[in-house]
Amino acid sequence: MTRYILGRVIQMVPVLFGVLLLVFSITNIIPGDPVLLMLDVKYSEKEYKEMQAYLGLDKPLYIQFYNHVKGVLKGNLGKSIRTREPVTKKILERFPSTFVLALAAMLIVVIVSIPVGVIAALKQNSKIDYICMIGAEIGISMPIFWLGIMMILLFSLYLGWLPAGGRGEPPDLLHLIMPAFCLATPYMAMTARLTRSCMLEVLRENYIVAARSRGFPEWQIVLRHALRNAMIPVVTNLGLQLSRLLGGALVIEVVFRWPGMGALAYDAIMERDYPVLMGVVLIVAVIFILVNLVVDLSYTFFDPRIRYDTRKG
Repeated sequence: MTRYILGRVIQMVPVLFGVLLLVFSITNIIPGDPVLLMLDVKYSEKEYKEMQAYLGLDKPLYIQFYNHVKGVLKGNLGKSIRTREPVTKKILERFPSTFVLALAAMLIVVIVSIPVGVIAALKQNSKIDYICMIGAEIGISMPIFWLGIMMILLFSLYLGWLPAGGRGEPPDLLHLIMPAFCLATPYMAMTARLTRSCMLEVLRENYIVAARSRGFPEWQIVLRHALRNAMIPVVTNLGLQLSRLLGGALVIEVVFRWPGMGALAYDAIMERDYPVLMGVVLIVAVIFILVNLVVDLSYTFFDPRIRYDTRKG
């Protein structure tokens, strides 16, 4: 197990290097000059060159990339072009908000979608099954930014039950409800469909038929045998979803003015603040890799037959 984990950690190095190279290349291809954003409308060539040197953008691209990678290896993600604050500080300030939002959305996904998928599988081809799957199709098809706007109009503007945006001072649950639900909606739909499919496959297995023939209670068959064996694909899906929730909440954070990493990345794109954008993408990539590792290790809990051979890594 230790060698397996070590091997996965070593595999992170080329992946993260590729992420850094890709994002650096893209940020230098897209139109826009961050130097101009820092200058007045009327500026001289001398002022432009001084600002370019101050921001470290006067060096060749390969030198800029080398300096950035060298800083990352030392734990330094650079400084914001716009504010000159350390990128690490800006990310650490925003990450807790994104983590809370993603965790709340994931809790909603788990609490709602897994029971819905199990019930739909147990009631296959019934009205309940059709209603659940139609709801899942709507959840997948509905744009979350549109859903967010509609919820703001209904619950904030017309009914006045919930705040329209922000996180609140201090943070409170009312500000979290709408963005978490909107962020969770498509993932609830996908997880419910996946859970139903996996449960249907497991419920047809011979050991389930044998357990029923022996007179075991239905709840015991479903919870102890069927659900546990059906959970491996679901857990994989949930792990990937958690990574996406942490890194893909940009639209929701912008719609609800939630001060997280998605909003930080959006502001960095609009302001051509490349070090901040590259820092956010790097952190998201690390989260993806670590969550996938945790998901792989969790397989041994749901299926004791799965073992990672330490001799083979």
